[in-house]
Amino acid sequence: MDTATLKATSSVITGKNFEDSTGDLSEAIATMELAKKGGPVTPVVPVVPVVLPVAPVDAVPPAQTNVPPAQTNHKLNGTSPASDPVITSKTKAVQTQPIVKSKGVGTDPIPEPFKAEYQRAAADKDALQARLQENIERHNALLNKNSAECEKVKKKLADALQEKEKYSKDVQEVKQKTQEEIRKLRQQCEDKDDKIKTLNHKLMQDAQEKSNAVSGLKKELSSCKGQFTSEKDSWNKERSEKDESLKNTKLQHVQQQARAQEAEIKLLELRRDVGLRFLERAYQESHITINNLIQAVNARIAGPKVEELITTWKNYASECHQRVVQCKATFNEQIELLKNGRTLASVPQLTIPGPPPYPAIPVLQSLVPGQQQNQSQPQPSSESNSSTPRAPDPPVPSTAAGAANTGGASAAAPPAGGTPSVNGEKPRVPALLLLLLLLLLQ
Repeated sequence: MDTATLKATSSVITGKNFEDSTGDLSEAIATMELAKKGGPVTPVVPVVPVVLPVAPVDAVPPAQTNVPPAQTNHKLNGTSPASDPVITSKTKAVQTQPIVKSKGVGTDPIPEPFKAEYQRAAADKDALQARLQENIERHNALLNKNSAECEKVKKKLADALQEKEKYSKDVQEVKQKTQEEIRKLRQQCEDKDDKIKTLNHKLMQDAQEKSNAVSGLKKELSSCKGQFTSEKDSWNKERSEKDESLKNTKLQHVQQQARAQEAEIKLLELRRDVGLRFLERAYQESHITINNLIQAVNARIAGPKVEELITTWKNYASECHQRVVQCKATFNEQIELLKNGRTLASVPQLTIPGPPPYPAIPVLQSLVPGQQQNQSQPQPSSESNSSTPRAPDPPVPSTAAGAANTGGASAAAPPAGGTPSVNGEKPRVPALLLLLLLLLLQ
């Protein structure tokens, strides 16, 4: 078992001041070096000198004057005045395993003034001993940690050396391959240089031939330029004439297109007006019949079935009116399409439906004796030939309305677009309208 001895310095007592003895750090350093080398570490507890007051010589009891030979007396060299008594201390080192402890044995009783300083010195000793133990444990932990890290670094270094060796071999092989490739490339460069020289010589010859050909072409180009200038002037003159002719043609085309559009619109309007004459004629006759029947009912010269006949004629008039309105709307839609640029050939051809068959024989003359029905109706206005639709006809008058106006039954009939009948005769259609109607139907 290794032991270590700590040296203690003398304490100086001057009045109330007291210097604690400090241990030599050389022993702690030696212990740390021994721990680094891997040897056993024996913590050494520093021996703290115990300073005891010594009574005057004449006052020391005889039992305390005898000192055992195993103990060592130490005199502390102090700076106290000559009148102060000499303080002696006795120390005894006791070594144990694994901790070395020291015990201070004082032969003289501790006076009361120095007891607090002694306790403070003992506490400082314990604190230093704990710090030493903590530092030793920390050192051992750091040593273990550093040893593990050192092993890792050594392993990494060995791997790096192996990798370096491998890379060195690879670099050597790459160098050899590179040198071989460089040699081949140099040989190829020499071959290419020879080819370049040959091609340059041929290029010079070709350039001379091309320059001679270019000079000949320049002369030919100058002569062609003069011919091109004269032809260009004549072409520009001809082009200006063609442009003027084209402008006139476009203007005529626009005018003809406008006239054609206007003619197509008028033709469609004429088809509408001529085709609706039969429906309007049937609508007008149904109104005349309804008014005559209403007058007969009011005059009480008709049977009980006349009411049903009046209702039938009203339905007939309503159907005729609905066909007239629908036909006008269809023709007006096509007229709007023609005005927006469509042609008559591109729109579907319209057919004007004929009037439905009469539910009975129409009564075109008044059945009331002494009353004559004025069958004259106004001619269709010029609006029928225009593109704007006419106002719808008024509804069929009821029986009560006919009774209130018995004297003028013919006034209740709405104006129709067709030629009215006079005294039951059929209307006379102009020959031109009949001819146009036949052409449209074909």
